[in-house]
Amino acid sequence: MEVEIKAKFDLEEVGSHRLPAYEGAQSIQGIARGLVLATHFIATGTVRQRTPFDSDIQVYMEPPRRGSLEAIFQIVSDPNLKMMAAGVGASFTAAVLYDFVKMTFSRSVGKRGLI
Repeated sequence: MEVEIKAKFDLEEVGSHRLPAYEGAQSIQGIARGLVLATHFIATGTVRQRTPFDSDIQVYMEPPRRGSLEAIFQIVSDPNLKMMAAGVGASFTAAVLYDFVKMTFSRSVGKRGLI
C-alpha cells in the first residue's frame, strides 16, 4: 500500500519560487517526524518519540521539483499490515492512514476537524 502526502508551502513572495533554507528544512523535518510518529502509532498502538520506529511502515520523500513549493512524502507499507492503534487488529487501508494523518496534523495546528 502507498499513500502520498503533499505539503505545500505558502510564501509572501511566491513569485520568487524560493524557500528560506533554514525555515524550509525545519518545516520538512517537522512534517517527516510527524508522519513517522503517526504511522508508528497506527501500526503499533504505542507512542514512541525516539528511534527505533516500526519498520513495517516507511516514510519516503520525493526529490523536490525546481520551482515547486511542495514537499511530497510517500508512506509505504505491507498491504497485510494490521492496525493496532485501537487496541485490536483491523485492516490497514490507505484511506484510514490518510484520514488519521490528516486529523493528527489538523489538531496539532489547532484545527478541530480534518483539513
